[in-house]
Amino acid sequence: MCISKIHFNHLTMSISNITTAQLRILVAIVDETSFSAAAARIGMTQSGASQAIRVLETALGAKLLERGRGGVVPTEIGRTVLQDARDAVLAIERMQQRCAAASGLQIGNLRIGSVASAAARILPQVLAQFRRHYPGVQLTMLEGTDQEVLQWVETGIVDIGLTSETSSEIDSRVIAEDDFLLLVNRDHALSKRRRVKLAEIADESFLMSGSGCEPAIRQLFASNGAAPRVTLTIRDTATLVEMVLQGVGVTLMPELSIPKDERRLSRISIEPRSRRRLLAIMRSGTLPPPVAEKFVQLLSGRMRARR
Repeated sequence: MCISKIHFNHLTMSISNITTAQLRILVAIVDETSFSAAAARIGMTQSGASQAIRVLETALGAKLLERGRGGVVPTEIGRTVLQDARDAVLAIERMQQRCAAASGLQIGNLRIGSVASAAARILPQVLAQFRRHYPGVQLTMLEGTDQEVLQWVETGIVDIGLTSETSSEIDSRVIAEDDFLLLVNRDHALSKRRRVKLAEIADESFLMSGSGCEPAIRQLFASNGAAPRVTLTIRDTATLVEMVLQGVGVTLMPELSIPKDERRLSRISIEPRSRRRLLAIMRSGTLPPPVAEKFVQLLSGRMRARR
């Protein structure tokens, strides 16, 4: 009994030595896969970051980080601790933001993850408006595929995601809808058509978008009893468009993903019509930061105005 009591008191004292700064640097190191890059992001020296992690590992009695081929990565127990660290940091930021909001101030950090089409066609004006209203909020934006953005929201890497993907752990709101269109160059046999059935392009050399739409495109073909003859998978939208222009193949792309000023391609509606829903997503079961709520309000307001 006496030994157990001593051990418990020692553990309690160690845990009380854990600081928010240590948790922040742990999260930053994993995100950046580098002590030096994380230290620069946090605004401290590399030696200070290393010392903070050593103290944290000592307090927890576990090794949290190790060096892998791609840089610094969490250990097995580190991955579990990392999610708790993210949640703790976010909870503290929410407390600070709510208290500041009660005093008439809007401060804090807002992390946004977005697919390329939303980043290029929707976010710029919304972000500019947000900055005018809330200049004290620091903004961070990550661009990725639909699946990456969903994962970032689920794990707390970002506060808000703009994507077409969702899950049972996510609250979502539709902010835009657009049609999938067939893109061909002006010399293609289909270039003068207004509408094309998917079965008609099943034998075409198909260029698959690797930016996140692939599952939706394959499902679209499958639901119409066809399958694309994929010859290349390309993640970068500009490269994909250039390949179509050069006659390498054809592709399907959501309308918002097509470069706004691109006039050299033929855009053809497909039958049956297929629409993509673009969602604003946040983790369910947790209170979002006040600045995240303000951002979604601005975003939803802009989408209503466009309709």
